[in-house]
Amino acid sequence: MTFRALAPMQYSLINARVRHAPQGLLGGAPGRAGRAVAAGHELPPGTNGSLAPGETLMIETPGGGGLGLVSERDAARIERDRRDGVGSHSETET
Repeated sequence: MTFRALAPMQYSLINARVRHAPQGLLGGAPGRAGRAVAAGHELPPGTNGSLAPGETLMIETPGGGGLGLVSERDAARIERDRRDGVGSHSETET
């Protein structure tokens, strides 16, 4: 999610569990850690701050880990995931 300040604004991030990516299961790849970026600078969890008009606050929540080995998945399902933007490009290579 990206928010653009229309007027001076304050924010407070309550995002304590974003530093470590979720683990995959049964050989699945890990997910992606979360992060927050304000006015072009990455923010540590629990940050309070402010934005000037036109500046942005981007929040990326952690992504879930994979389930099972990609090499054991049906090729049609891998292609569907690639088309739908699910998983990373390297995970959906056949």
